[in-house]
Amino acid sequence: MSLHNKHILIAPVEIAGYYTNLHKGLESLGVKCDFVTFDHHPFGYGGESLNPYLICLAKRCKRSKFNQITNPLSSLCQRLAFEFLVGLWGIYAIFKYDIFIFGFGRSLLRWNIDLPLLKILRKKTISVLGHGSEARPAFIDGSYQTKEGLHTSVEFIQKRTRAISKVVKFHQKYCNIVLGTPFSTTQYAHASFINMFVIGIPFQINNIDLGRHNENPLSLISQRPVRILHSPSHPAAKGTPIINKAIENLQNRGFNIEYVTVTDMLYSDVLNEIQYCDFVVDQVYSDTPMAGFATEAAWFGKPAVVGGYDFDYLKKHVPEEMWPPSKICTPSQIEKAIEELIVNREERLKLGEEAEKFVQEKWSAKEIARRYLKLIEEDIPNDWWLDPKLVKYVYGAVQSRERSKEIIRQMVKQFGVRSLCLSHRPDLEATFLEFAGIDPL
Repeated sequence: MSLHNKHILIAPVEIAGYYTNLHKGLESLGVKCDFVTFDHHPFGYGGESLNPYLICLAKRCKRSKFNQITNPLSSLCQRLAFEFLVGLWGIYAIFKYDIFIFGFGRSLLRWNIDLPLLKILRKKTISVLGHGSEARPAFIDGSYQTKEGLHTSVEFIQKRTRAISKVVKFHQKYCNIVLGTPFSTTQYAHASFINMFVIGIPFQINNIDLGRHNENPLSLISQRPVRILHSPSHPAAKGTPIINKAIENLQNRGFNIEYVTVTDMLYSDVLNEIQYCDFVVDQVYSDTPMAGFATEAAWFGKPAVVGGYDFDYLKKHVPEEMWPPSKICTPSQIEKAIEELIVNREERLKLGEEAEKFVQEKWSAKEIARRYLKLIEEDIPNDWWLDPKLVKYVYGAVQSRERSKEIIRQMVKQFGVRSLCLSHRPDLEATFLEFAGIDPL
């Protein structure tokens, strides 16, 4: 497909800077495209190249004083006004643009009702379903708990599970290309999709002082504390209490640690904190070795400790040269992994250098943009595709496997095995039941 005179739109959300950087990468290759978001991002990523008047009005409506009013009628009017304005611009965009890159299971119109129309109009659509909660079964996803760790009802989890399974199926039916990951997208995928580990995460930071990025500026002072940074967007989901306890244990054992946690800070402020640390601790229950925060740290040559289940199995579905360098461990080994980076300065620096090289070469915004152009032009190598039937992963992310087992047992008890929405994968359904200790008979 020739991109000459083709109009490209990236919309309608931002996830950890992914789409801002993808837009930068495409623009750096001379590919003109627009990037529009429908919501304000709390961490201030910015990067939108276009702010249509109707979308600005919609955002203003969403942030208006009606947000503070509990009157149901006022709240309903606010939501309707937002949906009307966004929908009006969405209809305009359907006919203006030729190529669409959508993120997090969303598109231009509510319930993705624009996707069938875009297919009828022969517009090219690329949907990214690999960020996590938009495709991962809700019963193995800890992001639905509150930031304080309070769990939602099993009824809600069951409804979200059903909705998510429909979203994945719908996008695979109507989008030209779907991107996903082995551990979060394969459960509900009905067909092969592009493996996001082959594509990578687009990353680029401009106008940042890199003078301190090699190591903590106090590194030459003997007996200085090792500065460790943790920046959870969702403390309960990231396992912050477990990380805090691990640091406390290490301090009680005599390790000289300066432990810094930052929450609800602007993106630029988090980047500044990263430059002053020795390494970061990302999370306890991850299904990827290098998510957003670990990637940001890697840009500055700072290694990350990342906990998760079955990373060795994940490696089988990731090309060796595309495996991100992090200090990975099981959730129970978080304290041990942190200790090893504290005592072994050489390992810390070496891992940081490897992570920096990986992100700035393999995951540079320009390199990722080049791979996206291959998707757009339908020049896709066979090994970019992932057959979901080749993956059986049940541990999920951002919650312990014990919690996942408990939720599965509750769902099956109250709503039956069908509530898992895995009838298309009887082999995986049986694996989940075995995992939860449920007799399939």
